[in-house]
Amino acid sequence: MWCYRKMLRIKWIDRITNEAVLNRTKEKKILWHTIKVRRAKMIGHLLRHESLSKTILEGDFEGHIGRGRPRMEYTKQIIIDIGKNSYKELKELSNDKVTWRTAANQSKD
Repeated sequence: MWCYRKMLRIKWIDRITNEAVLNRTKEKKILWHTIKVRRAKMIGHLLRHESLSKTILEGDFEGHIGRGRPRMEYTKQIIIDIGKNSYKELKELSNDKVTWRTAANQSKD
């Protein structure tokens, strides 16, 4: 973003959002999309196979609840990215490798 702002000669004190800068340069958040796609592919692999990672992903841990707003859970973020409404739908979708790949590649931005 810093390079784009330099190219457009936007001063650091100007209140212009990153979205506006990206619109001016006609660029997209490519890195963020790549992270979402790779994360979705990894989760699909974990959900298809029985492993310790799957047990950890589906499990719940004991302990106290911290102060403040709770962080978004990892599985909820994946559900939002893929565009499903529940974890059950996500698991059913991951069982078919071909449909999972298309859903993972078309994850929401």
